[in-house]
Amino acid sequence: MDPKREFSGRAILVYLIAIGVMWLLWGILWGGAGGLIIGKTLGRDLEYRETVEAFLKERGIETHGKSMTAREVYKKLSPQDRAELDRLTRQTVSTVNWFVLTLLTSAVVFGLLGFFSGFLSKAWILAGAIPIASFFASNPIGRSDFARLLPGVQKMIIVVVQFGVCYGLAYFGARFGVRRESVDD
Repeated sequence: MDPKREFSGRAILVYLIAIGVMWLLWGILWGGAGGLIIGKTLGRDLEYRETVEAFLKERGIETHGKSMTAREVYKKLSPQDRAELDRLTRQTVSTVNWFVLTLLTSAVVFGLLGFFSGFLSKAWILAGAIPIASFFASNPIGRSDFARLLPGVQKMIIVVVQFGVCYGLAYFGARFGVRRESVDD
């Protein structure tokens, strides 16, 4: 470990940029993965779809054979009906394995950020700043209603994975970057 390289201006700048990129990456991956899984969960649950269709029919909203978006249907409902529909949806979505989704998304986000930050800065010690910063704005453990309901042990496992993957891949990225630099010289 070279302290000059680990705490250089370049390393600090790269890790600050990585923290900024993290918010964007979390939004894309967490939103994309969550949306895809929730969409598939709701789309495959025949009982849920039948319940929602009956619920809407009782309120005079026919969706069968009409090309109405979910947003248009939702706008036609009263606040009480919206709350009931939200409850039905949350009940169905609660069957998703949020632990696995959060764990895998965390591994991808922190792995990418750690590796590329280590590679670009040729330093890895500052990698812990990325997961720490995530808790102030974008980490799903604190933001997602479903992930917040995870048991404490599962949350601890996710946090350990976040730090471990970020540090581990930052270390390999830094070693790879240093090795590549020495080959180029």
